[in-house]
Amino acid sequence: GNGAAYNVGIVTQPTGLTCSVSNASGTVAGANVSNIDITCVPVVVTYSVGGSIVGLSANGLVLSLNAGAQTIAITSGVTAFTFPTGLANGSAYAVTVQTQPSGLSCFVQNGSGTIAGANVTSVVVDCADRIFADGFETP
Repeated sequence: GNGAAYNVGIVTQPTGLTCSVSNASGTVAGANVSNIDITCVPVVVTYSVGGSIVGLSANGLVLSLNAGAQTIAITSGVTAFTFPTGLANGSAYAVTVQTQPSGLSCFVQNGSGTIAGANVTSVVVDCADRIFADGFETP
């Protein structure tokens, strides 16, 4: 009736959507309430990209995802990594070494592919002492 308070909410979100209500509450003032808006947007499920690190005995390693869209710095002794922001299903990913750690050469194995409905955990970063052609380690 007139003068009654109202408050509209969403009890159950529909599958695959996140919905919100604007102008959800108020007081009926002599007319039908017609300004309640419900807006729904698709839920974007993301999957992480990461893997393992072998032989990282120095600081300074920086890994890049998708040509610098995301980077992470990794310190000596770390044996696993995950980029902070996930990617949507079907997205391409490519992990590369942006900065080599001091005195080491790190190479990426299984570093590229397409997100296929699961977190990527198979990237391997393999680090070893940097050796010059003359057989001596870098200073």
